[in-house]
Amino acid sequence: MRTRSTGLGSTELTQKFDCMEPHQDYLIIKMDTVEPVQWKVRVAATQLDVLSILKGLLKPKVVWWVTSGLIVGVFTGFKKAKNPRPLDDF
Repeated sequence: MRTRSTGLGSTELTQKFDCMEPHQDYLIIKMDTVEPVQWKVRVAATQLDVLSILKGLLKPKVVWWVTSGLIVGVFTGFKKAKNPRPLDDF
């Protein structure tokens, strides 16, 4: 997963998903930043946040992107891109 923070300028962080677990009124999403620094990132999402995420995931364009990626991934072994394309300001 590639992320950026406005506080870090144009620095791009590479993260990997760790886990999700409910805690009190939140869904805690944990990720590990692996490049260029090693940080542990936690997001505390409310039920309303999760609902917004699910609504976004159900948009036809996103469903198509996920489905086609899964189909291609099954045949290619979900290999990581060797030279990922630079992303314009995302």
